[in-house]
Amino acid sequence: MHAAPSLKIFEKLVELPDELILVMCTFLNLRDLCSFSLTAKRCREIAESNVLWFNFAARSEEHTSEL
Repeated sequence: MHAAPSLKIFEKLVELPDELILVMCTFLNLRDLCSFSLTAKRCREIAESNVLWFNFAARSEEHTSEL
């Protein structure tokens, strides 16, 4: 039995270093980041990174100051 294409992509993704996945997560919106965090324990741990949340806070401040 062969894995579904999306599963193969996920398997390749989790082979990447945490730091690279963290950088990729900075491009996600809040909803997608929450979905990502629910996919696996390692993904949750990456999604809970303070660096990532500081990034979201900074982006939020930028949008607020533009209003």
